Amino acid sequence: EYKKTTQTLKYNEKRLRQAQEVAHVGSWEVNFRTQKSIWSEEACKIYGFSPSERFDQSFETWLSFIHPDDLKAIMQEIETSKLNLRDSSFKHRIVWKDGTIKHIHSVSKFEFNTAGHPIGLFGICHDITDQVEAEKALNESEKNMRAFINESLMSIYFIDPSTKKIIYANPALSELLGYSLDELKSMTPYDFVNHSVENIDERMNDVIRNKKMSNGERQWRTKDGRIIRVLVNSFYHQHNGSNAIYVAAQDVTEIKNAEKTLKSTNEELETFIYKISHDLRGPLVSIIGLVNLSKIEIKDQAAIQYLRMIGDATQKLDYILKELVKAIHINGTENLSEEISFEHLVKDTLSKFEHFEGYSRLKITTKVSYGKKFVSNRFILDTLFQNLIENSIKYQNPSCPDPFLKIKVEEK
Repeated sequence: EYKKTTQTLKYNEKRLRQAQEVAHVGSWEVNFRTQKSIWSEEACKIYGFSPSERFDQSFETWLSFIHPDDLKAIMQEIETSKLNLRDSSFKHRIVWKDGTIKHIHSVSKFEFNTAGHPIGLFGICHDITDQVEAEKALNESEKNMRAFINESLMSIYFIDPSTKKIIYANPALSELLGYSLDELKSMTPYDFVNHSVENIDERMNDVIRNKKMSNGERQWRTKDGRIIRVLVNSFYHQHNGSNAIYVAAQDVTEIKNAEKTLKSTNEELETFIYKISHDLRGPLVSIIGLVNLSKIEIKDQAAIQYLRMIGDATQKLDYILKELVKAIHINGTENLSEEISFEHLVKDTLSKFEHFEGYSRLKITTKVSYGKKFVSNRFILDTLFQNLIENSIKYQNPSCPDPFLKIKVEEK
């Protein structure tokens, strides 16, 4: 029975040591009669000394480990505990012999005899260094994030989904809307978002339900009644342990006004080009007609040469005007649903240049090989091929003995 009890005791002590090691929690006890203390192996490790010294510790030895900046507060706690004979729990720092600083949570309880007199003290020491360092890093991160948000040029605010109240707003939002930060704290999005209550609720519920980012352009109303356009990003998050909707917005009113002005200017420019092209092509066509008629009636070779030069110049000007109108037409093209046959496209384009100067010199080969159906806009591709082929004919090297033009269409 004795051996069996001893084995059980050793097993339980082993398990206790293992549990303390895993939890980084050490235990200790002090006998008031002998003024000696006993420390567990894990307690020794926490304080940075060998487990072989566990029986050689005293209250004074323990005090020698306390960080100087924490010593006064701990002594006050101990005196109060002695006076009232109550349990104590406090956090403090210790300093190892090599200068390493550890954060400890100490808890102690009095042991009483049958007469109710204190005969000892026992307790635990918990190494919370990792936890404290993690909290410090988190606090530093939150501090940096708050500083970033406060200094951000984007308007940022947080909403409590249950009350719809603004729980935080940065200075950029205050400046954009014209409300003070104190005024914003008593407001909801209904007070400045220029959309219906149903629309606002739908957007917020969508963010909460899907717990994902929601982007979109919205209209806001400033304190002085102006309507501004903003690009909004919203997402669901936890703020200080509570649910919150984070909103970041960028004022795009000037950009949208500039786009509107640019669009109007482009439309005016296109109208002007269409009109001026039409007005110029009328007299131009008349000149071309007169030149062709003069070539028939006039026999003087010098005059015919001049007429040919005039005709070439007017033809080039007419071509430029046509290309200008064509470019505007391409800019406004939205239909990209035509199936393109490159065989026919290349064939039709080459036929337009059969009488072009330099065309007859070129050895032209065409190879079209692609599997999938190609869908685009016929007019755009016709213009593209026409310009590519025209340039290859126009800017060929006249001194090359065997000029060629290879056209290859393939899928990659």
